[in-house]
Amino acid sequence: MELIVAISLLGVIILGVASFDLGSRQMFKSSERKTQVMNEAALILDRIAKDAIMGIGDVGNPAITTTATTLNIVQDDGNGVREASDVVISYVFDNGAHTLTRAIGAAPAETISNKVVSFTTSLPGGNTARIALTLRKNPADAENAFDNPQATIQSIVEVPAWSVN
Repeated sequence: MELIVAISLLGVIILGVASFDLGSRQMFKSSERKTQVMNEAALILDRIAKDAIMGIGDVGNPAITTTATTLNIVQDDGNGVREASDVVISYVFDNGAHTLTRAIGAAPAETISNKVVSFTTSLPGGNTARIALTLRKNPADAENAFDNPQATIQSIVEVPAWSVN
């Protein structure tokens, strides 16, 4: 009888440890997925900020223009003067495909991410552009904190003075 009680207690202890181990593995996996999504969003905003640093414009010809799904940055070709030879870098959000693409001038666009849920931009004034980017592990599915995490990152990008309307 004592042996059966001891085995039963050992079984309960093993089930408790296994349950704790399974829960901690699930939490680790969840945080790893969230971190991957956040890192990808941060890299995209960093890339946009680097493009904006080279922006050039004036009151009549802004360096950054936006639409509901597009962010355009006019970059200086190296001479410090706004002219027709300057390059336009376009970031375009396709809500149906959940993609954000980047095109330099007339070159074919490259897909930066296929996890984008939303991409919004605004020009609050002065020499700043406000960007909000939301990514999800699988954007076609609903957000789920464990299996399909979502991350939203906002940034204010500084561009040269007098470059935004």
